[in-house]
Amino acid sequence: MTKKAKIIAFILMIVSVIGCLPLLAERWQAEHSDNKVEFAVPGAWILGPDGKVDINQAKRWKQGGATTVMLDNSSLPADSRGLDGQLPETYRAAAAALRQEGLQVTAYVRPEAVPVNEPQLDEMFQGLFEAGIDRVQFAGMEIPGYPDQLKPLGLAISGHGLHSVLVKSQKGALELSRQSDYMSIRSLFFDRPKLSAMNVREAADAFELGVRERGIRLITFMPGSSGEGNAPDGDGGVSSAAYEEHAGNIIKALRTELGENYRFGGAAPISTLMETPGKLARILPVMGIGALFLLLGSCLFGFLSRTMQGAVIIAVTAATVLLTAAWLFAPDPWAGRTQSVIALWGAISAPTAAVLWLRERLKRRHDSRLSDGQSGMGLLSAIAAYIGALAITSAGIVYVTSLLSDISYLAYVDLFRGVKLLYVGPIALITACLLLDGGWQGMRSKPRPSFPAAGGASGRRRIWLGGTVLLAVAALLVFLLVRTGNSDLVLPYEGELRQLLTDWFGIRPRTKEWLIGHPLLMAAACLLACRNRGAVILPVAAIGLCSMMNTFTHLHSPLAVSLTRSWTGALFGGLIGLTIYLLLFRRSDKPYRY
Repeated sequence: MTKKAKIIAFILMIVSVIGCLPLLAERWQAEHSDNKVEFAVPGAWILGPDGKVDINQAKRWKQGGATTVMLDNSSLPADSRGLDGQLPETYRAAAAALRQEGLQVTAYVRPEAVPVNEPQLDEMFQGLFEAGIDRVQFAGMEIPGYPDQLKPLGLAISGHGLHSVLVKSQKGALELSRQSDYMSIRSLFFDRPKLSAMNVREAADAFELGVRERGIRLITFMPGSSGEGNAPDGDGGVSSAAYEEHAGNIIKALRTELGENYRFGGAAPISTLMETPGKLARILPVMGIGALFLLLGSCLFGFLSRTMQGAVIIAVTAATVLLTAAWLFAPDPWAGRTQSVIALWGAISAPTAAVLWLRERLKRRHDSRLSDGQSGMGLLSAIAAYIGALAITSAGIVYVTSLLSDISYLAYVDLFRGVKLLYVGPIALITACLLLDGGWQGMRSKPRPSFPAAGGASGRRRIWLGGTVLLAVAALLVFLLVRTGNSDLVLPYEGELRQLLTDWFGIRPRTKEWLIGHPLLMAAACLLACRNRGAVILPVAAIGLCSMMNTFTHLHSPLAVSLTRSWTGALFGGLIGLTIYLLLFRRSDKPYRY
């Protein structure tokens, strides 16, 4: 039954992967089309004291690379700012003059300028639309009307053909994007003191990273806290003139770095480029996740009775059907929660099944070579098993990313939940399975020599050594878990190493993959294939596969970036692991020639 279950699981996985390809192709095309970036500067840098556009300043910023101006009502004279949702004529004239100079306009709206009743709210956004403004950004750390009155605001924005600027740290921004049908564009900015403290190279690198890897399409240079751009001294003790010059130099550097792959101006929300596929189109990813569970169960069949094996197959099938039905027919928000649970299960099962399959396959191949008296082929079997484990994990990646290919995730409004569990789950499951199967040392071709009594010196050394190794592994796992997510915790010289890898590969592979997980997985595969040892390494080695899965659950990152990052790490880490094995263990391998 074990062999049949594996065959069925692999057939279902292959069919599901093929069925998911159209979903991924649509997303790939949308991300390829989403290649427009804007650079926004404060209107106070361009408007004169009378609220009129300084044409010379507008031309200077346009020639310097700026594409967008944030038109702030507070930059206008006090007697022409408009009240109760009415857009002042001075504001309209400034917007028209900026557009005539080839600059786009974003309405930078302060909370006190937002009307409280819906008719005036509609009037304000209708006025913005008539003035040729299609984007609004709210000042402050909280969206007006948060948390109870965001729906009218979202409907007013989308109803008048506008979209908002999504700032994740702004309270209510994610819900506003949801209420406006995800008509939002992601922005990245640093406050004035922080940006002033960064040199041009540091700032350009930070902004470039956001554009290439995090879906940022609007780079914003914020005014001072007062909103004034012509004060003699700005925030942080930096003069406004020096700050403006600094911003201009950053824009020039960014246009040089991004010029080959991006166009400047005209950025649009991702929701205008891609539609959320229907649930029926995403049944195949759910079926693929069910096949992963079947493969995982078949790897445990070795120490289960036939009755329990049948029970596992029935349970996996029933759970897949029930979860699919719950997801298809449950109302929101329960359908979304069910979808998240299915995706998390798939993310956990893929690396777990991959590692257990690798161990079982290599054990079976090793035993077969022993019985046949063959020599050689050990390293080739290890490399093939390593590639197979990567393929199984990649299938899980296809299922999870296809299942979550809707606008709410791609627009960075909904996030994949359970990143910590994505690491802890596979490690715990693999450890438990190895304990149940007695697979820590592997089946040896020779009887294991008896150890000296624990009271002897040698026994005490072994106990201390084993305890030290366990503590080191536990500390490593804790450190890696702390670093998951958006953690700034780095080791000494790791920043320099990351920059070196970025310079080499363009997109830096993750440290958990190329330096820890994948080398350990390849070394463990070689030990299992050639010496039938090394199973003790597998739980920690799973970290690389878990990190691969985690990379793709950052759904706002382009697929091309995630693919390059993951497969660079897999290739680089595999070569490191193979090198480590050849240097440390090959000379002591006597039963086989490799």
